[in-house]
Amino acid sequence: MLRRFSANKESFQPIDFTPGLNVVLAEQAPGATRQHSRNARGKTALIQAINFCLAANLSSQLRPLASDGWTFTLELEMCGANLRVTRELARPGKVSVECDGSLPRQIAPYVDEEGKVRVDDWKQILGEQLFDLIDPGEGKGPRSLSVRTLLSYIVRVDITNSPFKILSVQPGWSSREHVSYLLGMDWKVTRDATLIDTEIKAYDAIDYATEEGLIGGPRQEGQLRIERQQAQEELDSITARINGFQLLDDREGVIEQSDRLTEKLRELRNQEVADRRMIALYEESLEVRDTERDDAQDLQRLYESLELTFSPDAVRRFADVATFHERLMSNRRSFLQSEIDRLTRQRAERALEIAEVETQRSSVMAVLRAGGALEELAALQNSAIQAAKRVEAADASLHRFKEVGEARENAKVRRAQMRQTAVSETNAAEEILDKASRVLSKFMMKLYNRRGVVVAKVDDYGIGFSLDIEGPKSKGTAKTQVLAFDFALMSTGFEEQRHPGFLVYDSAMFDGVDPRQVSSALELARDICREESTQYICTLNSSEVTSETLTEDWFISAICRKVLDTEVGGIFGCKF
Repeated sequence: MLRRFSANKESFQPIDFTPGLNVVLAEQAPGATRQHSRNARGKTALIQAINFCLAANLSSQLRPLASDGWTFTLELEMCGANLRVTRELARPGKVSVECDGSLPRQIAPYVDEEGKVRVDDWKQILGEQLFDLIDPGEGKGPRSLSVRTLLSYIVRVDITNSPFKILSVQPGWSSREHVSYLLGMDWKVTRDATLIDTEIKAYDAIDYATEEGLIGGPRQEGQLRIERQQAQEELDSITARINGFQLLDDREGVIEQSDRLTEKLRELRNQEVADRRMIALYEESLEVRDTERDDAQDLQRLYESLELTFSPDAVRRFADVATFHERLMSNRRSFLQSEIDRLTRQRAERALEIAEVETQRSSVMAVLRAGGALEELAALQNSAIQAAKRVEAADASLHRFKEVGEARENAKVRRAQMRQTAVSETNAAEEILDKASRVLSKFMMKLYNRRGVVVAKVDDYGIGFSLDIEGPKSKGTAKTQVLAFDFALMSTGFEEQRHPGFLVYDSAMFDGVDPRQVSSALELARDICREESTQYICTLNSSEVTSETLTEDWFISAICRKVLDTEVGGIFGCKF
């Protein structure tokens, strides 16, 4: 509970706070003119200054005061003592913590030789003492709880239309986690759910980027296996060449031998072509001779006819000529046949020689293909190393693909398990949610005669919250729902020591709310604080409540500081 707020400047009037309702009121002074305003009275700056003493960063609105040496002191009940926390605007890295008597044991270990406490340590102390945030792991790690975020649900400087957010840009996981904690539910369910969702979205992003060609590499198992098979085949081919490699001392000599054998083959094949043509020519000549034999038979018949005309001597001479011609042709046929037989034998012998030369040449060529100099062997071995790396890379890609697939499926299983855990958690929190709903309904019934409940729902992001209020929504009801829900959190958490038992609001909370509803809300807030021994501090313009409220004793007794629109410098007594 907050007790007092002061500054080191005389222009600032200390403000004392009491249990229950506390109002810092900006009011119109008698005789004020149109040039005077209840705005810019330092109400928001006051809330920021209180927040600053609770380890918040120095706001831009207060920064001009740093050069003037301003220091703020907040007195609060904590650790079983009345503590005085002082923080300099010019040197905000540390705070001074004092009390009557010795410092409580929860704070003393953090005090340095200057008698001050580092702001980070002060945050930790606030987390432990105001919210029972004692597990060191709960304030560390990705998407974990933040003491300052929890305090932002207590000291509302930035007012949003959502009761679950402290800023309109606050991530959904953050609001869910911190509201879960303030309600006494397991906030880690939402943390784990959002981490799982981030993991699954990362896999989806990889798939999308691959499909769009933003990143390379096949993402299907079949493609990866083909890539691996190609790499292995290349490696096997190079390895086979290395295994059959013959180191040649005289490679040029082997090449010369290959050239000689190639030339010899060319000569033999040319001879083969010539012999084949001669055989064809001789065989054609023999066919011509068979035709001549038929002509001789015709000539014989002619001789027989000549015997009737010519003398016997003339016919005999013709016969001698024919006999000579026959003998000549017979000798020619014998020659042609003998040449054909010779060439045929010669071709058969040459075919064997060609086969032998071809075998020799193939052997020499195999040596050339498989062998070479030492540099060539080294190049082959280097190629084998590179091919082996490609096989290894393909194996690694395939392994990663399987790992990603397995991890994705595991994440989906964990998400299903998380949802079941979240359902069990919401079922177990029914009593807490009912109590929060009763406080919410108190406000809604008093202000708008509508009932409302706090609802917890499970989805892929953990446990989400909503307020179900009867009737239509409006800007005014949205603002009062924030107030009603904050009181619900305080009512359910104060006794369990996970809530500090006080709320601090800027007047912006009531922008757009009917003064009659503001008056009713403040009266109900006073009653709840009285019943539960809690505290509600707010800044107000007198125009934000009804004129009747301004004259009622319960409201007058709640005013802890009244600032007139004619006061120079407003609450701080200076312009900045």
